[in-house]
Amino acid sequence: IFLDFIQIDANDDTGTPGYAFNHLIVRDVAYDLVEPKMRRNVHAAIAQLLEKRFEPDDIHMANLLAHHWQQAENAGRAVHYLGLAGEVAFANYANSEAVNFLSQALALDARQGFICRTEQRAAWELILGQASVLWTRYEDGRLHLEEGLRLLGQPIPAGDSQSRTLFQVLRAFMQQNRNRLRPDKIQKTDDEAERKSLIAASQASSRLVEVFYHAGEPLKATYLAFHALNMAEKAGDSPELAEAYAPMGSFYSFMQLHRVARRYFARALTLARQLRQSSALAYCLVVVITYESGLGHWAQARMLARRLDRLSQQSQISRRRLDAAQLASLLYCLQHMSAACLLKGDQIVTRAQRLDDRRFEGYGHFALAYGHFLEGDLAKCAQALAALEPLLPGGQEAVLDTHLAHNGFGLKTLCELRQGNLTQARKAAAEAERYQGGAYQVSYYTLPGYVGPVELFLTLWQGGRGDVAELKRQAQKALQALRFYALTFPIGRPAFNLYQGWYHQLCGNQNRATRHWQRGLKQAEALKMPYEAAFIRELWGGSLGRGSATGRSYLLEAASAYKELGVWYELKRVQLRLKDGATG
Repeated sequence: IFLDFIQIDANDDTGTPGYAFNHLIVRDVAYDLVEPKMRRNVHAAIAQLLEKRFEPDDIHMANLLAHHWQQAENAGRAVHYLGLAGEVAFANYANSEAVNFLSQALALDARQGFICRTEQRAAWELILGQASVLWTRYEDGRLHLEEGLRLLGQPIPAGDSQSRTLFQVLRAFMQQNRNRLRPDKIQKTDDEAERKSLIAASQASSRLVEVFYHAGEPLKATYLAFHALNMAEKAGDSPELAEAYAPMGSFYSFMQLHRVARRYFARALTLARQLRQSSALAYCLVVVITYESGLGHWAQARMLARRLDRLSQQSQISRRRLDAAQLASLLYCLQHMSAACLLKGDQIVTRAQRLDDRRFEGYGHFALAYGHFLEGDLAKCAQALAALEPLLPGGQEAVLDTHLAHNGFGLKTLCELRQGNLTQARKAAAEAERYQGGAYQVSYYTLPGYVGPVELFLTLWQGGRGDVAELKRQAQKALQALRFYALTFPIGRPAFNLYQGWYHQLCGNQNRATRHWQRGLKQAEALKMPYEAAFIRELWGGSLGRGSATGRSYLLEAASAYKELGVWYELKRVQLRLKDGATG
């Protein structure tokens, strides 16, 4: 029987060699031959021995202890160590491991009739919810966060109707407005237990803001943003307060109150730095980058994205590294930088697959599709969109992100249009329009989702491919949606005036078309958006008719810009216009 063992290195201070089975099958057979009672006793003895060597931050030892206590049928100790492993994993930004351990702990606790205290279950539910959100498992995250808040005695008020949610927003807004104007009147708690409860509830509410934001429920997200901040302010300075300040800046920016918005952003960043809290600072940087991007402050946004990437790498916060890469890729998409889109898209897909994060993988596929689209490689664009499709609504592995869906269907509309697949283009446009926001716009990076349907209907109208009256109506509707977007985000204004001018040209009103193109060209140049500027020059030049020297000049300028950007489809299109004598 000794032939079934091999000697292994000693692993303690005695120098005594250890032994292991030579074959796993032999080990399993030997284990099965042991009486159940003796088996339980052996596992308990091993667990007791391991406990003497256990360090609180050792995830693998905690998991091993949980295993042995489970085999020893001591559920209480097993639950304790599973929960501890989850807590340590979460503290080290290992979100998938935290989800795994805490899910096991809570499930085992439930099977045993809830042997843990309510406070402990609440804490684990909240950590599990946060880890799920940071791993972008938003549906699971929402369920666990709401359950944790319920157990904590801080349930989210029911908002089962739009009017009720709006009332909650207004009430929370009024409270925050009082706090902002009279900070000395904030009733801060002196009770440590209450402070911990407020901080936990604020942190959970902040994570739910992200859930509802990506779920396309901006009113609920807005209420929870105010709610999180109001609670955090009662608890005093904390990383959670820094994180709660940041979404307030976003809200006031949507209301075009940029001075107030910047004050909230400054508070968020300053407090996070003062507390030397990398996780809170990284989150605040994510929010500020989105703000600067929506205003078209490209250099500032890119600088902050690089800072976020460095901070996340140094602190080993893998989720925020993905955020930095995603935000950078969207900046490249909006500025039509094809090579950078492709490079960043590859990085995102690789990192996201390593972390098993399907949502971020979707953004990587979108960046790849957009980069190929800009280069005019429609076959590769379609291939990248096919990789994205299972992650969109209706797909087998659909993720919860309405903004990704909006952009994905918007880009698919244009890709199918350029390939001549008009039926598929119309279907994609209809899907994109499902995710259009109204007057309350909250996502700067969904511009491709708005552009796709507008360009489809105007192109079909110009080419006489369909009922003109119906295409005109559809174009008007799509333009109205783009107008709402542009009212909130300056980066949408060149595109709106570009397409609105095109619309008026097709209606036969050259003067109104010219006014919109003049305005759009000025905006595009001010915002450093060369693609939109070139497209306006192309349309304007083409509308001036055959033989127009001014028209030819505009077309030549457009061709030069397209060539510099490396957008070959558009370059060929404008070259054909020049060859045909600049006819509209």
